[in-house]
Amino acid sequence: MTNRNFDEWLSRFRPSISSYDYYIDFEKVVRNVDEIKVELNILNSLISSKNIEEAFEYIKAQPDVTLINTTEDYKVYQISKTEPSDFYYFDEAKEKDAEGKQKAADILGNTKYFYFIDKYGLQWEFEQGHTDIGD
Repeated sequence: MTNRNFDEWLSRFRPSISSYDYYIDFEKVVRNVDEIKVELNILNSLISSKNIEEAFEYIKAQPDVTLINTTEDYKVYQISKTEPSDFYYFDEAKEKDAEGKQKAADILGNTKYFYFIDKYGLQWEFEQGHTDIGD
């Protein structure tokens, strides 16, 4: 993974008449955060989960959550074994890197996932198996 320098990135911004307040109503965020504090903490704790099956059972048991598929058959799914020939990089250097493509194929083939909808109607995807495919 490429390390990025936040200060360098931020220094490239041009002056503007818009502040962050133009994009975000921070007063409203502060007023409303208490309503969703528990849900945010639950989701935050799941981010570091190493066992997606346990996370699935936990989410499934929450009263205000709906799994994307409500049948008893719905479960954690795993992406099928993936071969480097199953996908194409538009970046020519990455496409020619056989070792890198094999690594990406291995990561994809080991990824598990499930979907759920929170009480606000937002759909979430929970994945386990990679930290960053963008390397």
